[in-house]
Amino acid sequence: MTADEGTTAALDQCRGALVRDTEAGFVGVLVDVLHGFVDPARPRSTIPHDLVFIRPCGGGREHTAAPDTVCLLQSAPEREACTHPDTEERDGKIYCTSCDAQLYL
Repeated sequence: MTADEGTTAALDQCRGALVRDTEAGFVGVLVDVLHGFVDPARPRSTIPHDLVFIRPCGGGREHTAAPDTVCLLQSAPEREACTHPDTEERDGKIYCTSCDAQLYL
């Protein structure tokens, strides 16, 4: 197993954890790790690679990063999970009134 494969395998176990893309400085929640990703917009010119998807803590557009630039800030079990008991609509988007996270419904 190479160092990159080890990093990707470790991130596979951390979905829901708070992470930082050290290259861009972006902080958010680890959503998924895709293995062998090929950009569908450029399938002939792209070499398959691993890709990490990170969602902003308050909701919004997901960020992508290479696995080797992502570091764990807080593991998922240590984070307090909000069950989003009450929601409200603001500017056409749905937010949890308890944790203020933007929900994708």
